[in-house]
Amino acid sequence: MTVGPDGNLWVTTIRAAAIDRVTPAGARTRFTLAEDHFTVDIVAGPDGALWFTELGANVIGRITTGGQVTEFPVPTAGAQPFGITIGQDGAIWFSEFNANQLGRLQLDSPRSAGGPGGSGGGPGGSAVVADRAAPVFVRALSLSRSRFRASAAASRPTPRGSEFRFSLSEPARVVITIAKGSSGRRVGGVCVRPTRSNRGRSRCTRYATVGRLRRDGRQGPNEVAFTGRLNGRALRGTYRATAVATDAVGNVSRPSRVTFAVVSR
Repeated sequence: MTVGPDGNLWVTTIRAAAIDRVTPAGARTRFTLAEDHFTVDIVAGPDGALWFTELGANVIGRITTGGQVTEFPVPTAGAQPFGITIGQDGAIWFSEFNANQLGRLQLDSPRSAGGPGGSGGGPGGSAVVADRAAPVFVRALSLSRSRFRASAAASRPTPRGSEFRFSLSEPARVVITIAKGSSGRRVGGVCVRPTRSNRGRSRCTRYATVGRLRRDGRQGPNEVAFTGRLNGRALRGTYRATAVATDAVGNVSRPSRVTFAVVSR
């Protein structure tokens, strides 16, 4: 068991193949894994999540304080990961009970041993587990107001303007690309500018990028104030925002999109 970053007690239950979250008041929530995974040891990680060993599944598990689980296979066959701790290098270190060696999982660092995606042996008879898990938008991109007026000045996001909201499975760099919508015609599966020659084709909405917002997103809920202005100019019309998250090792999320309108009054 260990104390999580949320102040709750997190407990592995080997035979039940589950992890329990227990509040200081005694309320218990169970997060169940596959029957034969056999969760053994658990530790609070430097990334705001909990890391644990799954002896039966031969993987290292990561669970967020909200209960989302990601699993990282151990490259040593039949290793049976058992104990787990955080090293001085910020990596996850674990014992391989059946292989008589140590394993290391380097968190989102471009200098991780073996390189991104690598699974070669590390120094001192250790096996390196690579981070191949892309960030996930646990809560899709949305806006506090999807129809709003632009702020009179970029430094005054309220009462006009809006706020982008989303939730991430892990810390990541988030780029929100904003594109203006306009009428188009579908030609060859692509939405293009209307012309006299394609006026009989089916209508569609085409988008042209007008700017981007870049933020360092944290694990869990995030809010990004949006004034409705880009490059010093107020937007007006219909737009689409597309958010993509990239972690420090280069894993890229699926895009998350939302449409909105900036009105004059």
